[in-house]
Amino acid sequence: AEALIVKRSECPSCKKLSKKVAELEALVKRLNEKVMELDGPQLFSSAMKEEGK
Repeated sequence: AEALIVKRSECPSCKKLSKKVAELEALVKRLNEKVMELDGPQLFSSAMKEEGK
C-alpha cells in the first residue's frame, strides 16, 4: 500500500490526502498506546478471568 501512495503522491491533492492519512495513522497509534496504558491491565485481567472459567 505504501508503494501505491508514493506513486500517487505526484498530484497536489494526493499529497494532501497521503499527509492526512499519515496524520490519522499516527493519531490511531497514539490512541491505541493510551488505551493500553489506561485499560491494558484491566483488559488483561478480564481476559484471564474469561479464560479461567
